[in-house]
Amino acid sequence: MIGLLESAHFLNIGTDLFSAVLIAVLFLDDRRIFEHTYDMILFSSFELSCIVYSLADMFTWIFDGVPGSVARGAVYFFNIIFLMMQFLCFLLWMLYVRYQLNRSVLRAKSRKITAIAICFLAVLLFLTPMYNIMFSVDSANRYQSTLFTVLASGVEIILIIYASVLSFLRARHESIPDRRDDLMFQAYLMIPIFAGGILQLCLKGFSFVIPFGAVSILAMNLLSKNHRILQDPLTGLNNRGSLQRYMLALENDLKRKSIGVGMMMLDIDHFKSLNDSCGHAVGDKALIICSALLKQSFAINDIFISRYGGDEFAVIRTNVKEEDMQIMKQTLNTAMNLFNKEHSTSFELHASVGIAWSDEMNLSMNALLSKADHNLYLSKKQIIKQNAEA
Repeated sequence: MIGLLESAHFLNIGTDLFSAVLIAVLFLDDRRIFEHTYDMILFSSFELSCIVYSLADMFTWIFDGVPGSVARGAVYFFNIIFLMMQFLCFLLWMLYVRYQLNRSVLRAKSRKITAIAICFLAVLLFLTPMYNIMFSVDSANRYQSTLFTVLASGVEIILIIYASVLSFLRARHESIPDRRDDLMFQAYLMIPIFAGGILQLCLKGFSFVIPFGAVSILAMNLLSKNHRILQDPLTGLNNRGSLQRYMLALENDLKRKSIGVGMMMLDIDHFKSLNDSCGHAVGDKALIICSALLKQSFAINDIFISRYGGDEFAVIRTNVKEEDMQIMKQTLNTAMNLFNKEHSTSFELHASVGIAWSDEMNLSMNALLSKADHNLYLSKKQIIKQNAEA
């Protein structure tokens, strides 16, 4: 039995080191490739926490059961780092999933609650060597869990279940096949960690959560790259490549049935002069606000919104009547006018809109897009004419 435990120690040290190196490679690759957007900062922080978490676990196994006061201090120190990083890993993953789904940061009250929870855990861990709160170290310098360890693990399990449930519920209401598949994949990513936890409970002395977690992180990393391939980093909207994939999937559906499909093309009025006179930071702010108003105005499942390029946006709606597209145009204009009235910015936000609609079978989505784009051109031409007459 002792020989088996010693073998488990060496196996755990090896798998922890492998997991840390694997995640470090993914972390460095992400830092090299991707921009420092908010979701990228969250995901990179999650990966970095997982690296420290794996290394701390490795050192707990190295010093666990080694005699001497130095080893005893090391067991306390590395288990404190391990438990803190474990909590941060699950917290950061939950925050990352939440941002991916809602594109919104935590409110001030939620940030305060999160900070208090982290500080509370830090204080408990700091007092542990004196009062054995979160864990204890026996006379043989071996780690022993306490009731608080179990409670902390329960909170972490709740965090990952919450993140998975959020993804699963959003996937059920997602009308875009690619996006729905991504969300379902994201919801199931925590299954390997649960499997590792069950194995770890069954085989005492063996560590399975971290290597199984490394597999999940590799899958998360690939999914994150897929998100960024299909997502505009500035606005969080679908990008042009995602639009083309959606139009192709929609064309295949239209070969089997006839449904009303509406296309809206829009761009921000006087965007070039705004960029030239106020700078690109203000131009980016206008793009972000316009994106938020689009999502706010058209927050239903059968509407696909994308940034087409520059200051142009494309909106596709299925199962729609022709007159409803005019209502959508008016809804967007109302939202922009309301924004201009309620917010004091260095610019007023207005957009020119072109609309196209069809209920034909075997519809060419590119042809519908071209028609909407042409109507956008006519709309802008009309605005220029009206400004000249005024």
